[in-house]
Amino acid sequence: MSKKKRQSSGLWRFVFLLYTAVLLFLLFYREKAVLDGSSYTEALKQNFIWKPLYTIKNYMYVILYNPDSPYYRHCLVNIVGNVVMFIPVGVLFPKSSHRARRFFRYMGSSLFFVLLVETVQLFTLRGVFDTGDIILNGIGLTLGFIIYKCFFRK
Repeated sequence: MSKKKRQSSGLWRFVFLLYTAVLLFLLFYREKAVLDGSSYTEALKQNFIWKPLYTIKNYMYVILYNPDSPYYRHCLVNIVGNVVMFIPVGVLFPKSSHRARRFFRYMGSSLFFVLLVETVQLFTLRGVFDTGDIILNGIGLTLGFIIYKCFFRK
Protein backbone atom coordinates (compact mmCIF):
# COMPACT_ATOMS: atom_id res chain seq x y z
CA MET A 1 0.00 0.00 0.00
CA SER A 2 1.36 3.40 -0.91
CA LYS A 3 2.17 6.03 1.70
CA LYS A 4 -0.66 8.25 0.45
CA LYS A 5 -3.23 5.42 0.76
CA ARG A 6 -2.01 4.58 4.29
CA GLN A 7 -2.34 8.23 5.33
CA SER A 8 -5.82 8.41 3.82
CA SER A 9 -6.84 5.18 5.55
CA GLY A 10 -5.48 6.50 8.85
CA LEU A 11 -7.46 9.71 8.44
CA TRP A 12 -10.68 7.74 7.78
CA ARG A 13 -10.00 5.62 10.89
CA PHE A 14 -9.52 8.75 12.97
CA VAL A 15 -12.75 10.29 11.65
CA PHE A 16 -14.61 7.01 12.26
CA LEU A 17 -13.32 6.77 15.84
CA LEU A 18 -14.18 10.42 16.45
CA TYR A 19 -17.72 9.89 15.11
CA THR A 20 -18.08 6.73 17.22
CA ALA A 21 -17.06 8.70 20.32
CA VAL A 22 -19.63 11.42 19.53
CA LEU A 23 -22.28 8.76 18.89
CA LEU A 24 -21.57 7.04 22.20
CA PHE A 25 -21.70 10.39 23.99
CA LEU A 26 -25.12 11.12 22.48
CA LEU A 27 -26.39 7.65 23.33
CA PHE A 28 -25.18 7.59 26.94
CA TYR A 29 -24.97 11.17 28.17
CA ARG A 30 -28.33 11.35 29.85
CA GLU A 31 -29.66 10.96 33.31
CA LYS A 32 -30.28 7.51 34.67
CA ALA A 33 -33.88 6.38 34.64
CA VAL A 34 -35.57 7.17 37.92
CA LEU A 35 -36.48 3.99 39.75
CA ASP A 36 -39.48 5.58 41.57
CA GLY A 37 -39.19 3.13 44.43
CA SER A 38 -39.08 0.11 42.15
CA SER A 39 -36.25 -2.37 42.18
CA TYR A 40 -33.47 -2.50 39.63
CA THR A 41 -35.05 -5.65 38.18
CA GLU A 42 -38.39 -3.87 37.75
CA ALA A 43 -36.63 -0.95 36.05
CA LEU A 44 -34.97 -3.39 33.65
CA LYS A 45 -38.34 -4.92 32.81
CA GLN A 46 -39.80 -1.48 32.11
CA ASN A 47 -36.85 -0.54 29.87
CA PHE A 48 -36.95 -3.68 27.74
CA ILE A 49 -39.23 -3.55 24.68
CA TRP A 50 -39.04 -6.82 22.79
CA LYS A 51 -42.05 -6.41 20.49
CA PRO A 52 -40.60 -5.67 17.04
CA LEU A 53 -42.18 -2.59 15.46
CA TYR A 54 -44.19 -1.78 18.62
CA THR A 55 -42.71 1.68 19.23
CA ILE A 56 -42.23 2.36 15.52
CA LYS A 57 -45.92 1.70 14.89
CA ASN A 58 -46.96 3.95 17.79
CA TYR A 59 -44.60 6.75 16.77
CA MET A 60 -45.69 6.57 13.13
CA TYR A 61 -49.33 6.77 14.22
CA VAL A 62 -48.63 10.00 16.11
CA ILE A 63 -46.58 11.43 13.22
CA LEU A 64 -49.15 10.60 10.55
CA TYR A 65 -52.47 11.06 12.37
CA ASN A 66 -51.89 13.25 15.41
CA PRO A 67 -49.50 16.10 14.56
CA ASP A 68 -51.00 18.25 17.33
CA SER A 69 -49.91 15.76 19.99
CA PRO A 70 -47.40 17.02 22.58
CA TYR A 71 -45.43 13.84 21.73
CA TYR A 72 -45.21 14.62 18.01
CA ARG A 73 -41.70 16.10 18.17
CA HIS A 74 -40.44 13.24 20.36
CA CYS A 75 -41.82 10.66 17.93
CA LEU A 76 -40.36 12.41 14.89
CA VAL A 77 -36.93 12.86 16.50
CA ASN A 78 -36.89 9.22 17.60
CA ILE A 79 -37.77 7.80 14.18
CA VAL A 80 -35.56 10.12 12.12
CA GLY A 81 -32.74 10.29 14.65
CA ASN A 82 -32.35 6.53 14.98
CA VAL A 83 -31.95 6.25 11.21
CA VAL A 84 -29.88 9.38 10.50
CA MET A 85 -27.33 8.99 13.29
CA PHE A 86 -26.17 5.62 11.90
CA ILE A 87 -25.88 6.66 8.23
CA PRO A 88 -22.33 8.04 8.73
CA VAL A 89 -21.26 4.66 10.14
CA GLY A 90 -22.18 3.13 6.78
CA VAL A 91 -19.72 5.43 5.04
CA LEU A 92 -16.97 5.75 7.64
CA PHE A 93 -16.65 2.12 8.72
CA PRO A 94 -15.99 0.70 5.22
CA LYS A 95 -13.68 3.65 4.42
CA SER A 96 -11.63 2.94 7.54
CA SER A 97 -11.49 -0.86 7.32
CA HIS A 98 -11.15 -2.94 4.16
CA ARG A 99 -12.78 -5.87 6.01
CA ALA A 100 -15.99 -3.85 6.33
CA ARG A 101 -16.36 -3.37 2.60
CA ARG A 102 -18.41 -6.52 2.15
CA PHE A 103 -22.02 -5.98 3.10
CA PHE A 104 -22.57 -9.02 5.33
CA ARG A 105 -19.33 -8.51 7.27
CA TYR A 106 -20.15 -4.84 7.67
CA MET A 107 -23.74 -5.50 8.81
CA GLY A 108 -22.69 -8.28 11.19
CA SER A 109 -20.11 -6.07 12.90
CA SER A 110 -22.35 -3.01 12.89
CA LEU A 111 -25.43 -4.77 14.24
CA PHE A 112 -23.29 -6.39 16.93
CA PHE A 113 -22.23 -2.86 17.95
CA VAL A 114 -25.87 -1.70 17.98
CA LEU A 115 -26.92 -4.70 20.11
CA LEU A 116 -24.05 -4.01 22.50
CA VAL A 117 -25.06 -0.35 22.83
CA GLU A 118 -28.72 -1.25 23.43
CA THR A 119 -27.71 -3.82 26.06
CA VAL A 120 -25.40 -1.41 27.87
CA GLN A 121 -28.11 1.28 27.79
CA LEU A 122 -30.52 -1.20 29.37
CA PHE A 123 -28.25 -2.38 32.19
CA THR A 124 -26.97 1.11 33.02
CA LEU A 125 -30.54 2.47 32.85
CA ARG A 126 -29.34 5.13 30.40
CA GLY A 127 -31.87 4.13 27.79
CA VAL A 128 -34.28 1.49 26.63
CA PHE A 129 -33.48 -1.77 24.89
CA ASP A 130 -35.96 -1.44 22.04
CA THR A 131 -36.04 -3.78 19.06
CA GLY A 132 -37.58 -0.88 17.12
CA ASP A 133 -34.40 1.12 17.66
CA ILE A 134 -32.35 -1.80 16.36
CA ILE A 135 -34.51 -1.95 13.22
CA LEU A 136 -34.22 1.82 12.66
CA ASN A 137 -30.46 1.76 13.31
CA GLY A 138 -30.18 -1.11 10.81
CA ILE A 139 -32.00 0.98 8.20
CA GLY A 140 -29.52 3.81 8.82
CA LEU A 141 -26.57 1.42 8.58
CA THR A 142 -27.89 0.03 5.29
CA LEU A 143 -28.52 3.49 3.81
CA GLY A 144 -25.01 4.56 4.80
CA PHE A 145 -23.50 1.48 3.17
CA ILE A 146 -25.47 2.17 -0.03
CA ILE A 147 -24.14 5.74 -0.02
CA TYR A 148 -20.62 4.39 0.47
CA LYS A 149 -21.00 1.94 -2.46
CA CYS A 150 -22.48 4.63 -4.74
CA PHE A 151 -20.21 7.57 -3.97
CA PHE A 152 -17.08 6.63 -2.04
CA ARG A 153 -15.96 3.25 -3.30
CA LYS A 154 -12.91 3.21 -5.56
